[in-house]
Amino acid sequence: MPLVNTIEEIVDSFINQCVEKTNNTSETIYKLTWKNMHYIWKHFLSSINVPNMIYTSNLKIYLKSKIQFIEEGNDMCFINVTSKFLPAVSNFISFWE
Repeated sequence: MPLVNTIEEIVDSFINQCVEKTNNTSETIYKLTWKNMHYIWKHFLSSINVPNMIYTSNLKIYLKSKIQFIEEGNDMCFINVTSKFLPAVSNFISFWE
């Protein structure tokens, strides 16, 4: 019998594996932009061989319920979190821009 995961379980797994809370012991506020978070999400799905099965707006809603965020202009940033994949993501996005 195949293993079946709900969308919520997959998103929770993504948060546990790819997103790290930072210790905000200083005045520095760590920000993870939506663009970077979305790219890391797509990378995660690829790594577990799962197609994108959730609309972007629904993913945003779910992540906003789990991770602290702020609105910046027309977009959002998740705060006091980082990812071990962030350097690679930043380099890739810079390359395409």
